[in-house]
Amino acid sequence: MEKSELKGKLFSLFKQKGKSPYWYVRYKNPVTGKFDSKGAIVSTKCKTKGEAENWAIAHIDQHIAVETFTDSFESFTNDFFTVNSTWYVNKNKQRPPEKLLTHYDSIFRKYILPYFKNKTLSQIDRYFIREYRTEIAKLKICGGYKSLIMVLLRYILKEAEAQGKIEILPRVEGFTNEPKQKGILSDGEVSKLFASHWSDKRAYTANLLLCYSGMRTGEMLSLRPTDIDFSKNVIHITRSYNSGLKLQNEKTKSGKNRICPIPDFVANAIKDLIDDNPYGTDASYIFYSQYPNEPMAVKYLILKFQEQLKMLGVDFKAKNITLHSYRHRWNSKLINSGINILRIQSIIGHSSNSMSELYHHIDAKDDFADIREIQDQANFTLQ
Repeated sequence: MEKSELKGKLFSLFKQKGKSPYWYVRYKNPVTGKFDSKGAIVSTKCKTKGEAENWAIAHIDQHIAVETFTDSFESFTNDFFTVNSTWYVNKNKQRPPEKLLTHYDSIFRKYILPYFKNKTLSQIDRYFIREYRTEIAKLKICGGYKSLIMVLLRYILKEAEAQGKIEILPRVEGFTNEPKQKGILSDGEVSKLFASHWSDKRAYTANLLLCYSGMRTGEMLSLRPTDIDFSKNVIHITRSYNSGLKLQNEKTKSGKNRICPIPDFVANAIKDLIDDNPYGTDASYIFYSQYPNEPMAVKYLILKFQEQLKMLGVDFKAKNITLHSYRHRWNSKLINSGINILRIQSIIGHSSNSMSELYHHIDAKDDFADIREIQDQANFTLQ
């Protein structure tokens, strides 16, 4: 059917409420002469109806002669996870760091593109996505990685909808994790652990700090000498280090800065490590590595931790003991000692949706006497 044979107006204008400030134009399907699912839908990038109408008229020849939704998934996602993509530019303050963007791109090319590359955007519906999700579920990768794959797919389809490339955003279900209960070392095991010989002082001090502070591993690795006030024996926790991406995050996982007290014996161990630091500057990582601008690798830290547990006869796999177990242990220690839950949250940085608005702020004059008493009672390094 020629354009001249189409009856009535060749297009209609509409807005997507709550999703975009721009007007969209829907052109008639040149084959059927109707406003159907094959008619092109395009964002005019115009905020007033008058401007949108002028845009639609000016672009009739470009869109009326072709069917819409014929964009291939591969062409639409070309350079999607790069700093120059429309998706990235529109994210504004929510833009991921470039290093993380590169990580997204590698995941996309390995797990998403091969499955979708021969499809057009219009062929990707909830049934096809459900089949894809079933295939991803079969992969021998962690649940968090599977969930990230589905999140990246949703980013792509949501952008396609925003650009008028698809009419309906199909549902993309993630993966809900039901993690195995985290194991916790007993007091006796902790006593033996720190009484045993460690071949690496960094690993010993790192484990000691994690055990008596409840810090996250990434927070601990990001520490520099200026983060610790030794006159008060407190740590100012403001950052986190991602060892997998070798990326310094300028925020903690919860996005909140906090102050954490440490006992004298932990502070002294950290001072000794700072004295041994071959780089010796305030900007150096306390838990240094062979590279001046990187802390020690978390994989190495895990290896040394597991070596010590093996030496003590602790089956860490069966008990599900990890470095994060220290955090669980310290959290339990504080709760069992009767410390207020909001105070615990403020110290170890554990927050939940239900408690986020009631976040307890630490008084700058707080001497943490109650916490230090528990730390001293739990000091197994002297036993």
